[in-house]
Amino acid sequence: MKKFVLLFLIVLQILFINNANARFGYNNNTKTLNLHFEDYHGIGNRLKKLISYVRYYKPQNINLFWTDKGWVSAKFHDLFEFSYPANIHEFNNPSLINDKHRLANPLFKYVRGWGLLVAKNDFKSVEPFSIDRQYNKIPYEVIEIYAKYFSLIKPSLAVLNRLNDVNIDENVVCVQVRNHIDYERWFGGNEKLDTFFKIMDEYPKDTVFYLSAMSSDIANKFYEKYPNRIIELPNKNYNSMIDATADLFILGSTKETLCSYMSTFCEVGWWLNGGQSNVRIVGNGDFIKRKIDTLEIMDYIPEDY
Repeated sequence: MKKFVLLFLIVLQILFINNANARFGYNNNTKTLNLHFEDYHGIGNRLKKLISYVRYYKPQNINLFWTDKGWVSAKFHDLFEFSYPANIHEFNNPSLINDKHRLANPLFKYVRGWGLLVAKNDFKSVEPFSIDRQYNKIPYEVIEIYAKYFSLIKPSLAVLNRLNDVNIDENVVCVQVRNHIDYERWFGGNEKLDTFFKIMDEYPKDTVFYLSAMSSDIANKFYEKYPNRIIELPNKNYNSMIDATADLFILGSTKETLCSYMSTFCEVGWWLNGGQSNVRIVGNGDFIKRKIDTLEIMDYIPEDY
């Protein structure tokens, strides 16, 4: 009887592990990770989830369902070189996988939210907490873990060429302004520019700012406020994913960075540069008129990871 109970418990454990892997889009038999992103997922959200699951599963094969017809209008490999040692297959046609297919095949992970997965035993010096957009509050031992994986993401040749068009001194303060019409739709508003100006006015009058803005209208407001103190990518194309990705690699590359509240774009820029820049978060979400439940996700992976 004891042997039967023990065998039953072992079978249950195996089924639980396999089901958990399936829910995360991982096929243990082929060591294959399948990640699907919706067209409204931005670069920051996508890269955070990619790195999270690569870190957790350490797959040998990655099927990346990366639609390039929505918010991110470029293929993954047009923007990045990923030196993780796996066979990476990119699919850009969203019709390859739909809701019915996804539900029928649990090996496809439907990526929601934008949390970085952390394990309780990642933390040695403090009690565990969600590290999303926590920047310099994150313990060094946790920064080390994820900085190693983010360092595997390099700019593509096209992005690198744009990076070579601008010379950023380490004393330049990077400023990311995440103001766009989509925030009007999602949250009912945008951060007021005066919130940025108030913080930028605290710096010495000769401080130069590298601006990452999403439109020329917004950028011009900063040129008017701080004449001869704003730099951007030369002849920036605000509709270009190449130029946006160049901004991504610049953000967090200097000693000090001003990041828009709740932005994963600036957050990933910080990670891509090793999590070294001192970050000041601009705003506190006062502009948000509609709350979204997934804003504060505490993502954990098993304690024994």
